[in-house]
Amino acid sequence: MIKTLKNKNIKIICPENRIANYLAYCDHVFEIKKVKFFGKIKLLEDHTDILFIDQKNLVNDNLNLLFTKKINIILILLWNSDRDYYTYKSKIILLKKKFKVHLLSLSNFSKNIYFPLNNFKIK
Repeated sequence: MIKTLKNKNIKIICPENRIANYLAYCDHVFEIKKVKFFGKIKLLEDHTDILFIDQKNLVNDNLNLLFTKKINIILILLWNSDRDYYTYKSKIILLKKKFKVHLLSLSNFSKNIYFPLNNFKIK
């Protein structure tokens, strides 16, 4: 799944303070060359192939708006691994009912994360 990110246009919904982090991961880990940032879900276009959504937006944004969009894959980077998984579990389960959701983490010690970033090479 992660290999499908390379050379794709990715949309990211995140707060301003996380933009630098996402740019670093997109460039040096996933080799994504083109990203488009949104501050809120309501600003997202109707069709999105791959969407990164920050965990803060799971709480601070209106998730119901996502269900009106066509999104092929949603990626959620959980900054604190399992701790964040259990914090946002109900929202993640809700999203999984309609979308293909993949969870990423900074640690490979998580039991619930599909893709720990520790296993990736920095490019």
